[in-house]
Amino acid sequence: MLQYFEAEWDEIYQRIPEIAEIGYDALWTPSPCKAPQAGTIKWGNVGYSLYDRFDIGDIPQRGTLATRYGTRGDLRNMVDHLHFSDVKVFPDIVFNHNGNGPDYRTYPGMKPNDFHVWQNANEPGGWRRAGRMTAYDDISNGYGGTFKEELVSLIDIVTEPDGRFSNGSPNYAAEPAPFIRHPGRLDLYPYGPPSAENVRQMLGRWTAWLGNAMDYDGFRLDAAKHVVREFYGGPGSGFLNDAQWNFDQR
Repeated sequence: MLQYFEAEWDEIYQRIPEIAEIGYDALWTPSPCKAPQAGTIKWGNVGYSLYDRFDIGDIPQRGTLATRYGTRGDLRNMVDHLHFSDVKVFPDIVFNHNGNGPDYRTYPGMKPNDFHVWQNANEPGGWRRAGRMTAYDDISNGYGGTFKEELVSLIDIVTEPDGRFSNGSPNYAAEPAPFIRHPGRLDLYPYGPPSAENVRQMLGRWTAWLGNAMDYDGFRLDAAKHVVREFYGGPGSGFLNDAQWNFDQR
């Protein structure tokens, strides 16, 4: 097996005749998923701080279509031609961590004082921004009313529950108000609604998808020693058995 890192998919494709002639029958490649870092680095790192596990160079997000190594088409072309030369392909896959999201300072129109907006059909455009909180007292906000002020200098709204800014009264259950700065920019809000999957189920679905999408021959588990042994299951069950079953079916 040859570990072939620090090269684009197309470069590896062009050197397949050399790889096969030397006698290698398997290739170990880096993680294929998009993993850019926040900041000015277009490509980010070499694939180990995963931003989107289902983006292998075919989704225009984080400022690029391709990953550090090329597009999904480049990757599939490399894998297919390696198989034509009887060379198997085993990518690294990352289980125990994810990468960061976009730097909030790169959001379109983002300003230091840009924080809370919430839906309000009576406002122009249907959105309203919270007022600045210079002082707080129960009288101005109304006894039993909803607290509708901006938390000064904070930018993280992910952990706040829906409905915080819904107008209502003690006798009325308002509809939850979604927090959003840039309506329509789904690439800035990749989290989506909660899923019924647990972590193991999601990773199983991802690896099955990745194996089928690229026709990989297996995986190399990156940083396996940092994942508790029980996560992978016993000899006849658990995640590794499910992954092997998926490969056996292909």
